[in-house]
Amino acid sequence: MWGVKSPPVIPANYWLLATTKNGQIPGTPNLAMQGDITDVDGGINFDGATAFLAGKLQPTNCLVDPNRCIQGFSVGAKLKFDTEAMAQPATKYIVDTGVSAKMRGIALYHIATSLFFELATANAFYKVSYNKQLKLLGSLNL
Repeated sequence: MWGVKSPPVIPANYWLLATTKNGQIPGTPNLAMQGDITDVDGGINFDGATAFLAGKLQPTNCLVDPNRCIQGFSVGAKLKFDTEAMAQPATKYIVDTGVSAKMRGIALYHIATSLFFELATANAFYKVSYNKQLKLLGSLNL
């Protein structure tokens, strides 16, 4: 460290996926579990197609409208991929706040062994991918 301290980061949204209570993931806001979701290895397991987490974010939230994040924003997660899910070439969403419906927001998903992150604003669209063999990683910290 060079003696310069960075300002503290105060999360606007957070979810601890290791904790479930009455079909909900506690956080800001709580997320409702839809479909077949199971607890596994200190987290949860779901297929992203028939099972997912649902929550209501305000239209002014940075995850819904990245244009409102004048100073930027960051997203972090620890992901572990199921070998069976990676064998299927279908799109499996991890997070989607509107991008799949051609709206503003973010999306994180995988297709087979490739991971994709998309960000859509009012006047721009960005897409990055990680095309390494996810199954060789065991888990991935974003």
